[in-house]
Parts: sequence; C-alpha cells; structure tokens
Amino acid sequence: MWVRVATMNFTNTAKRWLQSINQKIPQTDWTTLCAMIRERFCRDQHELLLRQLFQIKMTGSVQDYIDKFVNLVEQLSAYTPNPDSLSYVTRFVDGLRDDIRSVILVQRPADLDAACTLALLQEEALDPHRRKEIKRTDAPLFPKPAQTRGAFPLPPPPPRPAVGPPLVDDKRPPDDRRQDHRRANVDEKLQSLRSYRKARGLCMRCGEKWHQGHKCAPAIQLHALQEVWEMCQDMFLDDGLSEQEAEPVTDLAFLLLSADASSPSIHPRTLQFTGLIQGRSIRVLVDSGSTHSFLDVRLAASLSGVQPLPTPTRVAVANGGSVACEAQIQYAEWSIQGYTFHSTLKLIPIGSYDMIIGMDWLQAFSPMKVHWVQKWIQIQYGSVVLQGELPIPSECTLVQVFQVNDSEPEPVIPVEVQQLLTKYSHLFQPPTESPPRRPCDRSIPLLSGAQPVASRPYRYSPILKSEIESQVNEMLQSGFIRPSTSAFSSPRI
Repeated sequence: MWVRVATMNFTNTAKRWLQSINQKIPQTDWTTLCAMIRERFCRDQHELLLRQLFQIKMTGSVQDYIDKFVNLVEQLSAYTPNPDSLSYVTRFVDGLRDDIRSVILVQRPADLDAACTLALLQEEALDPHRRKEIKRTDAPLFPKPAQTRGAFPLPPPPPRPAVGPPLVDDKRPPDDRRQDHRRANVDEKLQSLRSYRKARGLCMRCGEKWHQGHKCAPAIQLHALQEVWEMCQDMFLDDGLSEQEAEPVTDLAFLLLSADASSPSIHPRTLQFTGLIQGRSIRVLVDSGSTHSFLDVRLAASLSGVQPLPTPTRVAVANGGSVACEAQIQYAEWSIQGYTFHSTLKLIPIGSYDMIIGMDWLQAFSPMKVHWVQKWIQIQYGSVVLQGELPIPSECTLVQVFQVNDSEPEPVIPVEVQQLLTKYSHLFQPPTESPPRRPCDRSIPLLSGAQPVASRPYRYSPILKSEIESQVNEMLQSGFIRPSTSAFSSPRI
C-alpha cells in the first residue's frame, strides 16, 4: 500500500523514471523502493553539498551569507545526524569578508549561533548609517552544552576617543599627527587583546592556556602571531602618498612558509604523500606551519589554469627571507591515493617539494586525527584515511677483512701415534717389490679347457688413459706389479 500511494504522487522526472521501471513495481517493497530512489536521485548529493560548503564565500550582506550557510548545514544534517559544530564554525568564519573575519577570529565563537550573531554585529558596527534588523531563530542551530562559569567575565571594550579636527595649537606636520593616531589605535587594540587573554586565562605572550609552571613554546603558534598582525597592520600602512604617486602595494594577507617546507630533509613532525595534479605525479607535504597551500612555479609552467594575482604579494619564509607570489591556480583539482580535493594554490619557488598543503586545507577538514609515528591522517571526508610515506630505515653493513695464508699448516700427530710410526717404520715404507709369500696366499683355480674371453681393448678417455699408463709405469718400476704371461690375466693395480 505504501508503494502504491507513493507512486501516485510522482511527477516530471520522477514520473518518467517510474515508467521505465514499471515492470519491477509489483515485486518491490517499501524499503527497496526507497533505496532505488536514493540511488537514482541522490547520487553524489553528499559530496556536492560538501564541495559547496567548502567554496561558499560572503558576496553580499551577512544575513544573505547566513541564510545560504544555514541552508547547506540543514541539508548536510540529513547525512550527518551528529554534526561537528567546530568544523561548521571554522568554515563559516573562513567564508566571511576580510574586515569581518579578523574580528570574529579574535572573539573565537564557541558555536555557529554565536558566530552568526557576532558577524551581524560587526557588519552593523562597520556601517553605522545602515542598521539592519538582526534575524535570529528562537532555537540555536546546534544544542549548546552546559557552560561552566568562568573565573571573571570578559571586560568591556575600552572607550574610543572621539575623533575630531586637530587642535589649533598642534602645529606638527600632518604625517606626525597621523602616526600618533595610528599608534594610539594599536595601543588600544593591544590592551583589548591583553584584557581578553587575562579574562580567558591565556598566556599574555603565546596565547596558550596558562597554568602554574607554564612555559612558552620556543616557536610561536601561528594563530597568536595572526592576531597581533591583524591588530597592528594599520600601523605599517603608508597612506601619505597620493593616488598618482602611489606604487602598487603588495597584498596584506599574512602568507607564511615554514622551515620544514623549504628543507629537503624529512622531519618527524611532517607528513609526505605522493599525489596527482592534471595527470602529473607530485610530491606533497602536509605542513601545519604554512598559512596557505602552495605549488612550485616550475611545475605550474606545465599546468593549465594559472591566473595572475590582482595584486602581487610576498610570502615570508621561516628563515627570515621572503619570496614573490604573482600567480595562483584557483580551485585546482588534485588527488591523493584516489581521493580528489580542490584548493587554491599560490605559485612560489619551493624546490624541495612540488606542493605544500597548509592551514587553509587543514582547517577545511578539521577536526581530524593524525598519527605522527605511523604517518597517517584521518579526515571527515567519508572517514578517509591517508597513509603518508614512511621513512626508509637506514641500512648498515658490517665488513670484515681476514688475512689468508696459502701454506697449509703441518698436521699435528699425537705422541702415541708418533711412537707407533717410529717403532714400525719399516712397515710404512713405500713398496719396491711384490708382497712376500705368506702361508695365507690364495690362488684362483681355473677350469680345465676354459677358453679366454675374446674382447676388444677397452676405450678410455685421453685423460683416464694417461693416468692409467702413468700409474702402471710407476708400479712396474717400483716392483709392486710385474708383467703376466697368462692368457687369463693382465697387469693389475
């Protein structure tokens, strides 16, 4: 009955598909029909929604971006009953506009509902002349866990001084006054950052959780450096030049290439893979110390889809230098072990590797599991496990040299045996005649009238013939054998 009622409501494409399998309907139950519908109309729908989630960007207002993002999340909830709230929050923040994203990153929203609210408030703060009604659903997007009360509430932001015309008695040049204003803004932002870390119980220097006996890591984490850079970047901008005199300014995006990515040696805290891009085999390094994903310019010369950057930028290397980045491949398709991914690859001279996978790719697939000893990584892309290249164990060979002596050592004869040899030395002399006659001599009696066997001489090989002749002559000379005139005998050995 369920099958009959459901098929009565099929329209358009579904109705035409139903007509093509009409002969199978009488033998089809409800479970089988549902499986056939999913196979026909929901093929690769999960992967399509994931790709849309990874590519979504804010192009209009924040409210439009929230509506599109929530629509994708609601569709994905049909495939993932218990979604990971942190991965959705990270992807939502990455798709925001740059001026809004920097503020949301510092706030570190705990769930998607808080991130949406902060984004709407930041948009309203940036444009005070356009007040938009903040649309919020009564229920949050994800259930919030029970929150424990923190040590101290977050402090309110410090009041901003009113910006007005310069004082009359301030006769300094405009550049000096502008520099003082920038420095004051930076001090305010740094003070806000210190207050935020103090309220959250974070270290003032590295941004990690502070505890008794805490020691900062020798290498500063990238997120801590990113926060300071986003607050202080206005101080390094020189807007004193006019538009006619201004030179092309490099992009202010914080691009960083770690020391592991620029070194050919294998580091125990890195993962290496062999992948494919446009049919070419590449050596891929997964590096959490690089902010973006990069591709070697020499390899990119033989690939398609290379586009110049609107504004060239420079990539800072961990050794203190920098390299130029003037082109990229947007939405480049590459694969590892049969799994296909898409990333925007910046083109720089790498040398040691063909491709560097940085934090932009790692954040898109967060959270994930990594086993640094067995060199594998598991991402939430259908529970995919990527096996990295294991280090080849070093081989060691032991070589020993011995001196070879060609002369054979003289055999050691026991004393008892030597005494017997000396006592009976006459018995061990080489024979020079036939053995003497003894009472036990034997003879071979012949039958009367027997005829000798008539046979041709045996044929021997030349080597065997020469050896027989040599031994017979030697024994004849020593008297060990003697010639025989019997027709039934021959020289014996």
